Amino acid sequence: PLWGMYLGNVCANWTWYTLLTFLPQYLLEIMGCDLTKSGALFTVPYLCMMTSEVTGAFVTDKLIKSGRASLFVVRTTATAVAGLGCAACLVGVAQHQSSTSTIALFGASLAFLALNNSGSFLVANDLYPRVAGVAMGIANTLGTIPGIVSPVLSGYLLSKGKCPKDEKYHADTPRSCIDAWDLIFYIAAGIYMLFALTFVRFASASYKGVGYHKGKRRHADPISQPLLGHAGTHPDLDV
Repeated sequence: PLWGMYLGNVCANWTWYTLLTFLPQYLLEIMGCDLTKSGALFTVPYLCMMTSEVTGAFVTDKLIKSGRASLFVVRTTATAVAGLGCAACLVGVAQHQSSTSTIALFGASLAFLALNNSGSFLVANDLYPRVAGVAMGIANTLGTIPGIVSPVLSGYLLSKGKCPKDEKYHADTPRSCIDAWDLIFYIAAGIYMLFALTFVRFASASYKGVGYHKGKRRHADPISQPLLGHAGTHPDLDV
């Protein structure tokens, strides 16, 4: 299960860093949005992300503590919705509709992405609370890798697609450049969707016996897996 969280952080951060790095450039060069004249519009996707993250955390906590849904159901549902929803929105972006619909899709994709903070992102807190800080440190360290690789790969694809480098809108943008942008979004969508489906498939055994009963937390007896998720026992992880 911890490997699932590590993988999830890598996949989610691939999508996050791709959008964080290239969203303004895409809106300017492909959709013709002028940042100097409509700067507030560029904040919409990130406001959507913030709202979704706070709302998702509140709703999922209520569902778990009230007993209306098990910890397993909440975590897997949040992860699946995040992965499939974000992927669908990024595929929609690649259809190159109006600038307004594109910004709306970017906002929705980041909103779905933020839901994973109520999903697989909390595996360490759920299953290994005594070492959750260390586990999250490892997850965040691994999660920085796509922050390096994704921008480099995306930049390479744009270069191969012969995209203009003058940071201006061009009505006659080469088809090869459009295809390069499409591929960037398809890669981000595919990586995140594949992770979400994989996590849902393999999470059930890990969450067996873990959850809340009448508002009080209960654990499996015992949960004793090493920090990196291999089979075996580890006395410091028994909860």
